[in-house]
Amino acid sequence: MLPRRAVLRAGVLAVLAPGAARARTTAAPDLAELLRRIGGQPERRAAFVERRHSALTRAPLESRGRLLFRAPDRLEKQTVTPVRETVRIDGGTVTIEGVPVRGVPDRRSVQLADVPLLAALVESLLATLAGDLARLQRHYQPVLVHDTRGWTLTLTPVEQALRAAIARVVLRGQGDGVTGVDIFESGGDRTELAITPLT
Repeated sequence: MLPRRAVLRAGVLAVLAPGAARARTTAAPDLAELLRRIGGQPERRAAFVERRHSALTRAPLESRGRLLFRAPDRLEKQTVTPVRETVRIDGGTVTIEGVPVRGVPDRRSVQLADVPLLAALVESLLATLAGDLARLQRHYQPVLVHDTRGWTLTLTPVEQALRAAIARVVLRGQGDGVTGVDIFESGGDRTELAITPLT
């Protein structure tokens, strides 16, 4: 089984549109329409900058690389710096591949069904990118807010076991594009993933 840090790292696969005055909370039909538009793209490629803020470090830990999403459930995060690593979610399997050590591949796999926390985190991203509201609501209470710069979708876990680890997941974007994902852990740490689409 993967350690919790690896679970959270894998969950942060998928924003920088801060709220403005006169923001409004939308009803479910608006959320359903947004997800329908987001889910209309069968493939997305993007560059990312990830910053992990932890009480154990003085400065955020930063990494960079590329993201790939293929509908309905293929998500890949390729970290280029500071250390090469690939996290691949394909159906119900998560695979983490690091740099080979003395010619021996560094490769670990886990089934999502065996790690409920990871499964719920993955669902927050895959369900959003696939435009599947019912799937999203299995684990989260979604609240969508629009402002002059775009939209913010805040996902609050509905299950106690998930709330013990994750306070909320915040996705931000413009139009049908997701421009970032923030994961706020219940213990106070957080991970920010800024996303730049690639053509």
